[in-house]
Amino acid sequence: MAAAADPWADLDFFSDVDTGGAYDDLTRLLDSPVAPLPDEKCKKRPRTDPRKTEVVRLRRLVEALEHEIRTTKKSAAPLSLSMWVHAARHERREVQRAQEENQDLRAAVAERAAFVDHIQRIMRKKSRWTVLPDAEGDAWQELRLGAASAVRTAAIHAIADRQRRRQIQVFIQAGVLAQEDDMFQAIPMLLTRQRPGLQVINHFTLPLPYGVAAQACWRVLHGDRGPRLPPHATQTRDRLDAHTVYECFQDAPEIFSNTIRKYYAGDDRDVIVSRSVLDDAQMPQMGDGVVDDMEGWFVVRPHPTNASCCHFTSLFRVPLEAHGKTPPRPPSTTYKMDAIVALIQTMSFVSTHGAVALESKAALDLKGLPVPSMGAFLERGKLTEVAIKASLKEAVAAARRESLHCDEVVA
Repeated sequence: MAAAADPWADLDFFSDVDTGGAYDDLTRLLDSPVAPLPDEKCKKRPRTDPRKTEVVRLRRLVEALEHEIRTTKKSAAPLSLSMWVHAARHERREVQRAQEENQDLRAAVAERAAFVDHIQRIMRKKSRWTVLPDAEGDAWQELRLGAASAVRTAAIHAIADRQRRRQIQVFIQAGVLAQEDDMFQAIPMLLTRQRPGLQVINHFTLPLPYGVAAQACWRVLHGDRGPRLPPHATQTRDRLDAHTVYECFQDAPEIFSNTIRKYYAGDDRDVIVSRSVLDDAQMPQMGDGVVDDMEGWFVVRPHPTNASCCHFTSLFRVPLEAHGKTPPRPPSTTYKMDAIVALIQTMSFVSTHGAVALESKAALDLKGLPVPSMGAFLERGKLTEVAIKASLKEAVAAARRESLHCDEVVA
């Protein structure tokens, strides 16, 4: 019986294999420290939006420019700037208004031309006068008042409002829109229709708030403290409201001065306008007399650095030859302007030294006036000047008394 086979005999070749090196490498690998695994959450790369970056940059630029604008405005003179800005805006509105009126006038001319052509073709038919504008309603543009009460009231306000709109332009032309230094000026000028005239300017500083000074002047012009009447003169006043008055003055049989006055209170200035009327349907006798043709403005504005003071400016324009039945002199006529200016200067609110002069000077001597028709209304102007100076002087005295009383209370 054969001997049993050894099952391990065929495995001897394993013991003959050289495993020393591999075994050592495996042992070192197993004994080495374990390295940490890398973090699975990788950091994301920041995403940039070019448009958003540009918006942020522009926003910062706008903020910087706004800051620069605010700084520039603070360093500028706000009162003077706002005055000229207001004047520019006013003039722009007036240009637009003039353009609209020009278009309306052109349309009216075309309409009337068509109407005249139609009338010429049907002369024997009844004329349709209703297509024409109301002549009495448009008369105010020529400084004429109608007879109807409603039309008269509307015309008075329309004339005054037109004078108010003209104020800024007139003051710019005269160079006194932002006048600071006290001044008196009387210079010859050409009025409408090439008529020789005189422009008289008074500008001075008063120790009064601008509203108080304007009210003191208005009390005279409205009639509460009006000037006294010359001998043989008559006067009536139609007070349309607290800020509008129509005054009819007659001296001797043939001297008329019918004047519209209106008071406009504003946030930065008070304005009083004054305009003579050339014809009044309720006074037909004006057509046979000498008629005043004057326009004027009183402007009172606050002092830029002292709220208790104000700048007071008056500007008047009068023709050298009064309006009326007397035919005007030829354009080549020369006038003794030195004598006229010397007479007007006695009515100044500013002394020769540049100070405010609220004391009235001597009465006018009209004997040497080279233009007699002009003297017909100078006496009336002198009495008005005296009354305004007295009212302003009284207001200044009242303000000083009030200031002294306040100082005593504080002490």
